[in-house]
Amino acid sequence: MAGFLGWTMLSLGGAAATTAFDDIGEMIAALIAAVACGWAALAAAGRVRRGWTLMALAALSWAAGEAVWTYYEVIAGHKTPFPSPADAGFLLAVPFQVAAVLHFARGGSGRSHAKTIFDGAIVAVSVVFISWVAVLHTVYAAGGDGPISFGLSLAYPVGDLVTIVIVIVAVAGTRRLYTPMALIAAGLLALTVSDSTFTYMTSQNAFNTGPIDTGWVAGFLLIALAAVLGRLRPGAEESDTETPSLARNLLPYVPLSVAAVLAIWMMVRGTPIDLFSAALLVLIVALVLLRQVLALNEVAVLSRQLEESVRSLRGREQELSYQAFHDPLTGLANRALFRDRLEHALELSRRSGRKLAVLYLDLDEFKLVNDNLGHDAGDRLLMVVAERIKSCVRPGDTTARLGGDEFGVVLSEVNTVADAVIVAERVVEAFRQPFSIGMVVHMGLSVGVVLRTDTSQGAEDLLRDADMAMYTAKSRGGGQYSVYSTGERPVLVGRTRIARG
Repeated sequence: MAGFLGWTMLSLGGAAATTAFDDIGEMIAALIAAVACGWAALAAAGRVRRGWTLMALAALSWAAGEAVWTYYEVIAGHKTPFPSPADAGFLLAVPFQVAAVLHFARGGSGRSHAKTIFDGAIVAVSVVFISWVAVLHTVYAAGGDGPISFGLSLAYPVGDLVTIVIVIVAVAGTRRLYTPMALIAAGLLALTVSDSTFTYMTSQNAFNTGPIDTGWVAGFLLIALAAVLGRLRPGAEESDTETPSLARNLLPYVPLSVAAVLAIWMMVRGTPIDLFSAALLVLIVALVLLRQVLALNEVAVLSRQLEESVRSLRGREQELSYQAFHDPLTGLANRALFRDRLEHALELSRRSGRKLAVLYLDLDEFKLVNDNLGHDAGDRLLMVVAERIKSCVRPGDTTARLGGDEFGVVLSEVNTVADAVIVAERVVEAFRQPFSIGMVVHMGLSVGVVLRTDTSQGAEDLLRDADMAMYTAKSRGGGQYSVYSTGERPVLVGRTRIARG
């Protein structure tokens, strides 16, 4: 490529040799791209295979046009007439290129359909403005020798315009960017730059073989390189990477920025802006404003969705937290939460000097209910038992199911053991009433009471002592309470149990 640029710049060997080198080099570059794209198509499948086939046809069509052009300039030895069969090959390449790009761009970007339409419209109008100011207006003003000649003169820049718009919109709108697509886009951009420059200079009767022709060679070689990459990585379609969201969102505004700079430059230089250009600028401003209104609306919608998601997550978090610290059957605190609440109560007791008490409760002969009436009846009984225990204590006290048929209560801010005994008596008395669980069940309760009198007593000490007191009550026949006394040990009845402490 560097050699081609150097030859055309220095015109090595004279004008005739440079023209021959230029024309043949361009044709060879297009043929290389056609062969490479066909080679890539053989290793691909589905949309990608069709994309490479279409790109091969585009390069082959352009090479055919260049072959005709070369015949006129190199073999026949005179300037290529306009129009000529070469124009058919050049112009036919455009729809093939556009179709290929659309096949390579797969999957939506996740943006709204309206947003995509506005972005495409902004790109299209911006590119039209740039093309009109830079090329189309000059070509239009120059006219032509006839309607066909004039139409073909406009067809080249219009084809370039369509290609650029499709490339930008396709790349910006795709969810995943096909890896070789970046090289393809760069190649097509190089082709359109050379095409547009050629059209402009031709309209001014100023075109000569020169460095601008390097764009065609570079463009086709970039496409060939993309095809080689596609051939060497036939699984690239599956391993594509997500297009960066920032780049995807900003890409449509590149031509918008160029159009804005061009308009400012024209005003600074005092270049008059014709009516069509002014209309395009007004349309661009209107589209951008509408696009921003749409963006603000989308932000508001996303904010509401985010708030709903946050509320849902918080609700789920609270639900999980509740499940982690509550007994699923009775809804009471579980052992973990009971232990935490007891530790907290102990800390408050140390600071305030107030006493606290712990009750350890165990149902009498609960196993007989499970054995005789079934576990479903046992579960229903436990739920009713939990409610009855809660009804006997203050709302600020912690009631928990410690496991099986064992329950615990933390009585905070009690003055004497008599205050705890009152609660224990209330609970025992409440259990003298039968339980209705679809049938009438009588169930007694043994309660152990311990008052924290020593600041060195921890949570485990209180639970152990209350448990011992409960077993003392149970050993006396159950249906009663017992207050822990220092050195107390449970009497073993009915089953072996290792005394703690």
